[in-house]
Amino acid sequence: KLRAAQHDIRLKDKENSVSDFGIAGGKQRGAETGLERVIIVLSRHRDLDQQLLKDINQTRRELQSILDRQRQLTQKTADIMNKIEAAKEKDSRMMDELKRLQDQQKALRNETLQLQKKIDQMRDKTGNQHAERASQANQSAARHQSQAGGRMEQGDRSGANSAQKDAERDLQDALDNLDQFNRQMQQQ
Repeated sequence: KLRAAQHDIRLKDKENSVSDFGIAGGKQRGAETGLERVIIVLSRHRDLDQQLLKDINQTRRELQSILDRQRQLTQKTADIMNKIEAAKEKDSRMMDELKRLQDQQKALRNETLQLQKKIDQMRDKTGNQHAERASQANQSAARHQSQAGGRMEQGDRSGANSAQKDAERDLQDALDNLDQFNRQMQQQ
């Protein structure tokens, strides 16, 4: 619009006639209004980016907490399974402890699934490749956590340990991708 207004002024000047500033002025005001709208949209986008960065950091902290607790749970599960395997008879205290660990595994899976909603919102909002990968890794972690709980219930020591280790790797992958996503957002 601004170029069209300038073009109208130049044409009138070249024809050595009276410039039609009324039309050119209207087009120029329209261009200024358009630029003001662009500035408003960009400033809102910057505010959105700041909120998104806060959301990423919060999600990252929550994911790190889940990962740390998953690592502790993996170790406790391995310890109790070793004790159960070493004992000639199944001790009810050890079985109760295993049940408690299984409940903790289910709780971690539920937290991971709740975090999935936040990660998916970030992915949908931005379409970022790292947000997509974090979402996929987090989904895989929840699936492995569920498998670990089932294997614990069956008393499958190696299966439970393997599924827990897979969940740890997936959570770490999700965390790494959130870090990459965060860096990209800060650079924009």
